[in-house]
Amino acid sequence: MSERPTYRFREADPSVLPGFVAQGYPERHLFPHRVVFMRKCAPDAFKRARAMCGPCRADDLWQAVLFAGEATARELPASLYFDDDVAWHRQQFGLSGHVAYATFAVRDGALHGLFYVSDIVQRQDRTGPHRTRVNTLFRGWPYLLFHSLVSFAAERGIRQVRSPMSDLVMSLGDPARTVRPEMFRRIYDHAVNRHFVAERDGDWWRLDVARNRSRLVPLATGREALWDGSRTICLYHDTEAGFGHRHVDPAFADRSDETWRATVESMVACERRHGVAATYNVVGTLFPEARALIGNDGAALAFHSADHADPGKPRLPGILNRLRAVRSLRKVGTGLAERRAGLHSAELSRCRQIDYRTRGYRPPRSRLATSLTANRLAYYNFDWLVSSRASLGIDAPELDGPVARIPTLFDDIALYRGTQTYDDWERTALRRVAESRFVAFGLHDCYGEHWLPHYDGLLSRLAGMGRLTTLDQVANELFLATAV
Repeated sequence: MSERPTYRFREADPSVLPGFVAQGYPERHLFPHRVVFMRKCAPDAFKRARAMCGPCRADDLWQAVLFAGEATARELPASLYFDDDVAWHRQQFGLSGHVAYATFAVRDGALHGLFYVSDIVQRQDRTGPHRTRVNTLFRGWPYLLFHSLVSFAAERGIRQVRSPMSDLVMSLGDPARTVRPEMFRRIYDHAVNRHFVAERDGDWWRLDVARNRSRLVPLATGREALWDGSRTICLYHDTEAGFGHRHVDPAFADRSDETWRATVESMVACERRHGVAATYNVVGTLFPEARALIGNDGAALAFHSADHADPGKPRLPGILNRLRAVRSLRKVGTGLAERRAGLHSAELSRCRQIDYRTRGYRPPRSRLATSLTANRLAYYNFDWLVSSRASLGIDAPELDGPVARIPTLFDDIALYRGTQTYDDWERTALRRVAESRFVAFGLHDCYGEHWLPHYDGLLSRLAGMGRLTTLDQVANELFLATAV
């Protein structure tokens, strides 16, 4: 984590908007905006790319994220941009004013658009009294987003842009969802053709970049700090009730099953008093209850596996285990091609059957199963993996292609084992925090009896040593810092 890290963006401030008008963009479609280009898999991008473009790598995938300019963004409540019911795909990257994103692949000398999404506009019926204002402010998002893609191609010397036609996109959607063809045609057909010259090419629109270069409005390039460079502290909770001790300490597991809800409620209340955002790595079996207990006050939720099983041992013997794997393949639509490509993971698919949007994964006991490759994690829409420093072989967060790998330094196992008193444990913990620019460490709900009575004091002392943030935000900053 570098000192005062920044991210790069392209910007159309108010002084640039007349250039769009001169190119024929109606004023009602315009708003000041920023666009960030990252080499990253957006949600479902890997699956969609393979369906639309054939075999490809996660490294071929990019994401463009469109934000409203600061003054425009302030016309709506800041909380609206982070409302989970509105921003369903959670692609804000910690920045306010998120309007839309596009995912695309760059390969064979062409930019292949895959899908273009604006949660705030397409889910405006969930914005309550702000619905009309949302539509007025951001109705032109597909035109500005597509302009940014063609600009990106021109800037990087890409000769051709291919964008899917609406019928192709609709054919790949969830058949259980109600489709509004007019919305897809506006985004994937009209926005592509209104200001650019495009030709039909099968199920795609094909644009020659050189031929369309004169239709582009130059965007300024800027940089902005992500944070002040102070020490980063990530406090996470492996929330597992008795799952982690079922076979090694059954009596303790039974007590933990009875107390975990009250423990989590106490943890959350303490963090709210201190204004601290922690990360809860939750065993999938507990997910629905845990999510209700934790709420949505800034805390991040991640998976601590589906059921805390040892990754080196089968969950069920013989034929039963194989049947479960087949069922999981069918439920998530993973077929023979994915298995042959080495993308299928029964564990990760089971997590996605429980919750589809959670961004992080924490393996039990920091044991990295062979299924936890960057490509598999990206295929199942996981943005980050947190595990011990020893298991990852790194001392600071880093990107492994499409996935952020985040090392954890220590946890509270010594309290459970009785090898340290709480006072000794805290002194050691604070010393290790003081020695590092980045620290992630864990506290278990099942060990709460040892540290929860001291939690207020611990949070107060940690707050004076640096910024406390979530593992989601660390991943956000890693991706943003590599924006081109």
